Amino acid sequence: MLLHGRARLFVLSLLVMSGCGRGAEVVADAGVIAQEPDAAAGDAGDASSSVDDAAQCNPALLTDGGLISGPGVAASVAPPQNAGWVAVSSDAECTAIQPGALSAQLSWTGPAATTVGTKTFPPGCDPAIVDGKGNLAVFSLSGPVTGNSFVRGDGTGARFFADGNTNELQVAVAPRASGFVLLPQIYKPWCEFAELLDQDAIPTPAILLESLHAAHIWALVPNPLGGYVEARELVGRPTQQEYSLQLRWVDDSLQALGDWHTAMTWPLGTENLWRVAVDQQGKALMLSFVFPPSLGSPQPPSMWTFSARWMDATGALTEPFQPIAPTYTSSNSRVYFAEWGAIRPLRDGGFAMFHAPAPQGIGGTISPSGWYAFYPSGQAGTTQAPAWLQSYDGSLQLLAGGTAYAALRHDPDTCARTILLLAPSGATCFTLALEGSNLCGFTDTISPDGTLLLQFGCLIRWWPGLARIVQ
Repeated sequence: MLLHGRARLFVLSLLVMSGCGRGAEVVADAGVIAQEPDAAAGDAGDASSSVDDAAQCNPALLTDGGLISGPGVAASVAPPQNAGWVAVSSDAECTAIQPGALSAQLSWTGPAATTVGTKTFPPGCDPAIVDGKGNLAVFSLSGPVTGNSFVRGDGTGARFFADGNTNELQVAVAPRASGFVLLPQIYKPWCEFAELLDQDAIPTPAILLESLHAAHIWALVPNPLGGYVEARELVGRPTQQEYSLQLRWVDDSLQALGDWHTAMTWPLGTENLWRVAVDQQGKALMLSFVFPPSLGSPQPPSMWTFSARWMDATGALTEPFQPIAPTYTSSNSRVYFAEWGAIRPLRDGGFAMFHAPAPQGIGGTISPSGWYAFYPSGQAGTTQAPAWLQSYDGSLQLLAGGTAYAALRHDPDTCARTILLLAPSGATCFTLALEGSNLCGFTDTISPDGTLLLQFGCLIRWWPGLARIVQ
């Protein structure tokens, strides 16, 4: 699962706008955007790239577009702790899963500050992306320099790809089993490429994805069954006066497995903050928040529209339906969309949704909070989240292969973390009190490969593959 678009590198509000996109987030009594399952088939294109200016979109353009690659800031490494996993259950489900060896603790402080004239600009960083081996990709901004750092999870090196100052930008990064996919875009002519990077960030030859001036690929979402789901925004013909969000399934080498299919449309002059997540059955859930842009006070809920829809490689699986959207109500009674929160895949498919309550002392409330909904795979509508989830918070993560879950518990006084390994039923099987995790104010994330990552801006501490299951 990924937020669409290039991250914005600012926090408008930790509560109400925790992510990126083309606009702010905000909830809904305005209904659902209606659309027939493939109403936009005429603009969906085919499995190959469009050819508006494809003849000019030679991968050799990437050598002239402006990206600059060089050594990055490597991580420092501390040895694994001595205290190991503790078994807390002898249930048959628990004996069927075994944690691997403890991993080293790595620390990263971000790219160096940038000096322009007499001013020094410290870096700001987006949330890190973790591949299947515990390597990191982190998008950063420092002064006029933007780009991605690719940091090895064994501390042996890093590379930095800076955006060019002329014609080429990095749009998105997605994880691979080992390494990453980098999506650069060239604007003259309009060409979108992909580069497959290994764990040393050495790219393979560029792959042309798009050459359609009115289309923009914003996200590449990993598919647990293999490959990815591409998500693009498409500006319709002038008579349509609308945008389209379209999805296409591709394999690990980014070769198309089918056509583009329209998930939704929305009017020109409005903003759409959407998310796409792919579940264990390879089906994609699209969540959308459409609103008119404004300066100053946010638009009221009567101006908001929310929509959800399930898709697969053949097209729409459901009609659009109304999702459950958490809201933040401030002390002065203003209402904001509180974002979707944590979208967690479950072993048998579908997604459970978690939103933390508003922190104490901010003078507002978030509703609903906790495990507030379950989206069954490929079905319109929502149900209650499974009862066993109530024992855990939004740190819960289904591990690769679907053999187990991992979750965290926090010491309320020291912020130290204990990581838990859970059976498929949700029962706790193993615990590990984690040394060096007493970092208050840091966000924590468990990735599907079992890596635990703590981050505060550009300060990152992580344990590659910590919760990985021995097969």
